[in-house]
Amino acid sequence: MKDLFQLLFIHIGTRRIWISPATHNTDANCMSQQAKFFLQHCDDVELKHTIIMRDNDGKFKKGFDEVLEAGKCYVKKNTPKSPNLNAFVERAVQIYEHECLDQFIVISLRQLNVIGRELQAWYNYERPHSSVNYLPPGDQTMPNLPISESTRDVVCATRLGGLLKNYTRRAA
Repeated sequence: MKDLFQLLFIHIGTRRIWISPATHNTDANCMSQQAKFFLQHCDDVELKHTIIMRDNDGKFKKGFDEVLEAGKCYVKKNTPKSPNLNAFVERAVQIYEHECLDQFIVISLRQLNVIGRELQAWYNYERPHSSVNYLPPGDQTMPNLPISESTRDVVCATRLGGLLKNYTRRAA
């Protein structure tokens, strides 16, 4: 039995999350690579990344902060034993654990990466968020849908074998 590790980042302004590729290692090189992947993702989707808040876990080696600082980020370490300072990411991690990981027996890196990608897509583009007018954080435009009283106009889209669901109205 081996431990698998992933990092979850959340952009507070948009509420979008990014889940890193899974790994067995948490050495300095691997953690630096994860930071590079995160910065590359931010550049790809054009998200500003000026301040990175993180906890004081021993897995965050010196190279992790250096990569982020080289990417023009200010790294702010939270006070020890203060999870409320990371409330947004703590909630996102809780959703990942309770709505996905608790339902699977993960047996490989590949499987965990698929689960992470599916949750990330669902969270960013399908799951409504109260902080952004109950729209998904990746698409914050109000849809113009005809009002219908029929339940036949409601479509259910699923991910991960029906574990994650999204309900929308069928287009006219």
